[in-house]
Amino acid sequence: PGSAQIVGVRVKKLKPGFFKCVATPQTAYTSKVSRNPNIAKLQAGYLFPEVARRRAAHLAKYPDAQVISLGIGDTTEPIPDVITSAMAKRAHGLSTLEGYSGYGAEQGEKVV
Repeated sequence: PGSAQIVGVRVKKLKPGFFKCVATPQTAYTSKVSRNPNIAKLQAGYLFPEVARRRAAHLAKYPDAQVISLGIGDTTEPIPDVITSAMAKRAHGLSTLEGYSGYGAEQGEKVV
């Protein structure tokens, strides 16, 4: 077991309604839980670079292929208000005892 340096956040109140987030170093400790051996078999640490690499390899082999990219990309339009309003409402709900639900499912929350 070892330790690693991570960063926490401390909130400092500047004046009414104004806050400043300040990074503070903390120490994280590893657990004695064994690592899943399949994790070591993964070739890419982050999904999107691997998708981009495979897409480029495919296009190099098949230059006339029409590939629909579902990668991260850049947005060209503002996020619709219905989406940002629902996100803001849900985020605010997490600040209340009634609305707090802990971690959501990895698929997201259906109501949002």
